[in-house]
Amino acid sequence: MTARSSVSSCHTHINDRAGWSATIAKNRACQANEFVWLVPFLCIALTVFALMRPEPVFLSSTESRTVTDAQGVKVSVGLPFHGIVLTWGAWTADSYLENTHAPGTILDAGSGADRQRFSKSIMYWVYSEIEEDESIWARKLLPTGHGPFSELETLIAKSDGVFLGNGGHFGLVPTLRKLGLPALTLCWNDKTWDDCTYSTARVETALIGDPARGEMEITRYKEHFADLARDLQAATFGPLPSVLVMGTLTTDRSQLYLKNSRDYPYFAPAGAATPTDRYGRSRDAERVLMMDPDYIFLMGYGQKPSEFTHDPRWRCLKAVRAKQVYTMPGRDPGGGGLAGIVFQPLWTRWMGEIIHPDRLRPKLRNLLRETLLRDFNYQLSDVQIDELLRIKDNEGSEGYGRFMQDSQAGNGGHEP
Repeated sequence: MTARSSVSSCHTHINDRAGWSATIAKNRACQANEFVWLVPFLCIALTVFALMRPEPVFLSSTESRTVTDAQGVKVSVGLPFHGIVLTWGAWTADSYLENTHAPGTILDAGSGADRQRFSKSIMYWVYSEIEEDESIWARKLLPTGHGPFSELETLIAKSDGVFLGNGGHFGLVPTLRKLGLPALTLCWNDKTWDDCTYSTARVETALIGDPARGEMEITRYKEHFADLARDLQAATFGPLPSVLVMGTLTTDRSQLYLKNSRDYPYFAPAGAATPTDRYGRSRDAERVLMMDPDYIFLMGYGQKPSEFTHDPRWRCLKAVRAKQVYTMPGRDPGGGGLAGIVFQPLWTRWMGEIIHPDRLRPKLRNLLRETLLRDFNYQLSDVQIDELLRIKDNEGSEGYGRFMQDSQAGNGGHEP
């Protein structure tokens, strides 16, 4: 065979192969097109099968107790009681421990972010083992959203627990009840702060089988405020000083958080209620200037008093000129003060000692020490009390020396 005939034969072979490949591809395309009409029917079939899927069945206990939640709904809770699961929108683990003193009854306290917040709470000092327990902080939120239903699937895995949440359109309690799970609300939208405090204490202590503890804490809470009213001689008050609770940033001056102080007794809110968005933020700095409060209490991850008073926006305010600007107490720099049935009265006492120093003797340090020892058998150190009262942040504020160690030592037995 000559070289020319070999090349010709090769070309013919290649052409035949190319034609064959094209024919195969064309046939495959035709076959694929033949089944396109099936796609809508397959989708319909899958949808039907999904709707026919039975709802999950959760085994119920033979014994139970009935607990009434904040809405008045009676919920049957299986016995033995295994523990609680805190859902999206519920109070935090430290609040639950403040009411119940029952760390062994927490099955799920949230995600890693919740764990970090707990490590900045007072209850971390008392129940540090909770923070160290990896199993109760293992919840993973789906990355598709920040709302309640992104965690629903992970919550169902804890079906042996009782689910706690708060009322409102954002809560998971109604959905969990539809699944046949025991779920209770701790608070409801139209309740006052005191009402929420009481209902939370009652629900949580009833769950652990110790409702008497909840009633004792409520009685003590009311007594604390009665004692404060007596010490303040509230009936003899003239015009009340105006107070503004707020948060603000230097790095982003468009972000303000303004909170009306109407929930705090013995102090007048600074001006009318401030219109804010649903997160409590307002961009209206001019309204703060119009309020011109006598006292400003700073909350959240924002400016400290030294930064606030040097911010050009606020220099003309009465509170700034009088150095009556203070950072809220508490371990969490992003928090808004000490809250809950045990610590709320102490927080209000703190505000009272600042605003009415002529009527209240400085004894908050001793009250903190006594409360932790009596309620939790925990001895606070002076360093820890300094941290709670934010001594370093507030040392330049008017009258804050009364909260320092030396000022309360030997003051009528207010410091040991």
